[in-house]
Amino acid sequence: MGGSEMRTVPGKVWGWLQRYSLGVPILLGLVLAGGLGLLFAIGGGFRDPAAIEAGSVDDYEVRLPKYFEIDRFWIVRLEGDEILALYDKNPQSQCRTLWFINEEFMGTTGWFNEPCQNHFYDYTGRCFDSECTRGLDRFEVEVTEFGEIFVDLSRLNLGPEYDPDDVPSVPPQS
Repeated sequence: MGGSEMRTVPGKVWGWLQRYSLGVPILLGLVLAGGLGLLFAIGGGFRDPAAIEAGSVDDYEVRLPKYFEIDRFWIVRLEGDEILALYDKNPQSQCRTLWFINEEFMGTTGWFNEPCQNHFYDYTGRCFDSECTRGLDRFEVEVTEFGEIFVDLSRLNLGPEYDPDDVPSVPPQS
């Protein structure tokens, strides 16, 4: 009789494991699926972590760059609400490029200047120094229908090639 009792206890445990081993994963799966569905339904869907929010188009004045120091890029709002995100690194020297509203070059003020080699770029990032090979590199930008700006730091495009016949875009002169 002692042998039959030993068999029933493991049998009861085995039955319990069979009964609940499928229920727990199914329940966890339903909870996870419901949570993800709710997350997307309330607008918290996935956005690439390399794409950072840079505010609204209305946060920027036309032709006046604004710097994002941590991520090392300049936002420039052009006419027609077009947005550029210019990498602050000079393509040739790798030095940081700075904006100077009062910097005079080619008879006008308002230039990006890279102090290591003294290269000059207009506010659209085009190079106007014969020593340059190309303009400032640009990150991909998305502007939503609500005017929100997202800059994709994982997608960098090369700046335009140097063209000695280009005419610089300059901010309003005082």
